[in-house]
Amino acid sequence: MNEFANLLSAFVKEKGVKIQPFARYCGYDRANMYKILKGQRNLPGREIVEKAVKYMHLLPSEEEKLWEAYEISAQGSDNYYRRKEVQKFFTEPILSSNVNITALTEGEPAKFGILNNESIPLRGGYEIDAALFRLIGEESRNKDGHLRLMIQPESNSLSSILSVHGNYACNTRIDHIVCLSSNPENVYRKKNYNLDCLRCVLPLYNYNYDYNTWYYYSKIPVQEKKFGLFPYMVLSSKYACVLTADMQKGYITAKPEILRICEEIFEECLEESKPMIRRLTDLDEQFEVTGKILKNKDQVQSFQMTPCLTPVLTEQIYEKYLKKELPGREKLIQTLYTYGEEIKRSDIQYVTSLEGIKRFLKTGIISEWPPELYDPLEMDDRIQLIKDLIFSDNGINIRILKKTVGNFDAEIYLCVSREYGILKFIVPEKQMQLHLVLEETGLLFSFFDFCENLSTEQIFSSSEEIESFLENWQLSEKVLF
Repeated sequence: MNEFANLLSAFVKEKGVKIQPFARYCGYDRANMYKILKGQRNLPGREIVEKAVKYMHLLPSEEEKLWEAYEISAQGSDNYYRRKEVQKFFTEPILSSNVNITALTEGEPAKFGILNNESIPLRGGYEIDAALFRLIGEESRNKDGHLRLMIQPESNSLSSILSVHGNYACNTRIDHIVCLSSNPENVYRKKNYNLDCLRCVLPLYNYNYDYNTWYYYSKIPVQEKKFGLFPYMVLSSKYACVLTADMQKGYITAKPEILRICEEIFEECLEESKPMIRRLTDLDEQFEVTGKILKNKDQVQSFQMTPCLTPVLTEQIYEKYLKKELPGREKLIQTLYTYGEEIKRSDIQYVTSLEGIKRFLKTGIISEWPPELYDPLEMDDRIQLIKDLIFSDNGINIRILKKTVGNFDAEIYLCVSREYGILKFIVPEKQMQLHLVLEETGLLFSFFDFCENLSTEQIFSSSEEIESFLENWQLSEKVLF
């Protein structure tokens, strides 16, 4: 039996539902209803589920469980939970970290401040956190600091310690090796493990670190805790700290010969690892990576809640709104125009939201552009661009969500193929945009699959429905086309 049949049968039994009238209400005969309850028929249509919910007078929580069971049965368990995790990725804050190291200061415990050519055993989370706090704090203030981490990113204490020191760091280089699941399409404990790793490391790109992530594959859970002696290590220029997998035992040492051995081991592992994320620092790099994505023969997915307007921007728009005092303005206009023409020739499926369209119509802000490059668009141009994007016969493949996914003030933008991907984040605290390149194939698959398989319940099914909504909005805002 599938999950839906199991739960539906349980509700029927729990609520004492008579099969004959229940089947008749749902449009089935008795025999076919029994087959549905035993999972011997294909899933019924969504309208049948809605009828079942009404007939059995399900509570909101029960209805939610029934719909979840329906989706799990329709999509498959792994697909359902993976897509759910991707939606959670877009919905929950990413570039913030829950810092909880209030009990530690740089002087506690004192023995770590006087560590010289000796090794100190560590027992329990407090001693380990204190040692890491001291080690990372000293190295992050070193102008030529270099931290080497071989530890899983879901370690909350390590992430919090790095966050504490991150705003004061001197662009310290961090090389962080993590283990990803060798079966990335599957879920572990109803979570996509690789996506969870990505969610854990992303906040560290928001601090004053030269942060670099690397990965290798293994089975998840990573190691049996009792048999992997010291699988984790954190290295600075002065100290080596090695830890058990449960981060409850270990030792820290300043002995140069041990530090050298640990560095050699780390470098050997680094050679066998691959880049997980790469940060883009300028427009040229962004254009280069986007070009690689567009050259892919498969379809490209663009996911952002404010509409992507690049395929309908004209040279006249660039000329009119790019700030006059920009250095190299004419060259930038030509580059943007050429880039836009390449976008138009590409097979891209755009996903945006009605609230995002409304936001653009109200503000005139083009989300693809850094705000320092241009002035907000005038109303007439805003309206024309939305018309060109949605209603013109220009071959643009766009799907519009009824409900926004995520937060406009900290929006996440995605452009992904099966080989490359770019994630762009708005960082409101720093008033900046952060561009990251994804290269790990399992993560690319998760994002691409999510965009490709958005539920028909989430999107508007016809341009007429969209047009009707916009007409009503125009009337309410007293804006006329």
